[in-house]
Amino acid sequence: MSRRIVDANQTPRDSDKHLVRHLYDLYQLKQQNCLSDNYYIVLDRVLEKEQEMFGTGNFDRMRTKVTSALHHLRTDKKWEEHWQFFLEQMVYQSEKPSFEQAVIAVEELNCI
Repeated sequence: MSRRIVDANQTPRDSDKHLVRHLYDLYQLKQQNCLSDNYYIVLDRVLEKEQEMFGTGNFDRMRTKVTSALHHLRTDKKWEEHWQFFLEQMVYQSEKPSFEQAVIAVEELNCI
């Protein structure tokens, strides 16, 4: 998700608006305490695979990309607009998390 969010600012795609579904999923998993230590093992593997597939450099550079993605989420209003659209179309519960709540949850999961 972080790679695509950063790339979306350089090469926008129609599908970018759907990336916020990952925020929602992570928010819900965190809220329901469904993530174990295995989450971090999988996260490390995904980051390693991204390094191999996309030549994103070392781990510090990957961390920078994650930080950059979170910065884009917070500063580019299009992501919050995508979030609102997603909630309207795909979430049927009455209590819907705010965009800010979702971003904070992802920050906490990534220890940023």
